[in-house]
Amino acid sequence: MARTEIEHFVYREEYAYYLVARFQFVDNEVQVDVLRCPDDDHAPKETVRVVFPSAVIESIEEEPEETDTWPVEIMHFVDYPDGDRRRFVLQCGDFEWCWRSDWPTLQTLRP
Repeated sequence: MARTEIEHFVYREEYAYYLVARFQFVDNEVQVDVLRCPDDDHAPKETVRVVFPSAVIESIEEEPEETDTWPVEIMHFVDYPDGDRRRFVLQCGDFEWCWRSDWPTLQTLRP
């Protein structure tokens, strides 16, 4: 399956899968901490913070009868044009977040 524009921005080819360690909406920003996980369990994981400025939350859904333990695996991360902004949808297990914002910035977090 082809990667979306946001997946190309956040992911790296050398990693096998991606987890959300934290999702937070603070001061009109969506902040998502993503763990980049390699195939080799002994290789170090890398954590990046994706910051979406001027964000407006559209919806948050979760399955109340089932709650995944954190971190949660990213199933889908898509983006769509929305005028001069973007609309983002992040789906992880029992959670789905939808918001509109400007294009994000990426920060590598130190362990």
